[in-house]
Amino acid sequence: MSDTAAPRPDWPTQAADTIVRYVDQIKTTTTDRALTLAKTVVYASFAMIIGALLGILTLIGLFRAADNLRELIVEDAEWLTYLVLGMLFVITGQVLFARRKKAV
Repeated sequence: MSDTAAPRPDWPTQAADTIVRYVDQIKTTTTDRALTLAKTVVYASFAMIIGALLGILTLIGLFRAADNLRELIVEDAEWLTYLVLGMLFVITGQVLFARRKKAV
């Protein structure tokens, strides 16, 4: 017999590498996507809450500014501020409603 036998393949290392590769692939397609989705939901919720708060504060500021402007013209007529701004919102709503896409 000859001492130059063919070297044995390192199959345990290859098997471990294959298992690690498949586990990483599954982790990438499941866990990483779930984490990205969770982060997106959290950030979108935070942005919606901040947007709602800014919208409310903007409306409060609009009403106060309109009331101060009205006070310079006509005193003791707060109803006039609500009437003018209410009409503005109604007209804006009517215009947007008329421009909507109609259902087929």
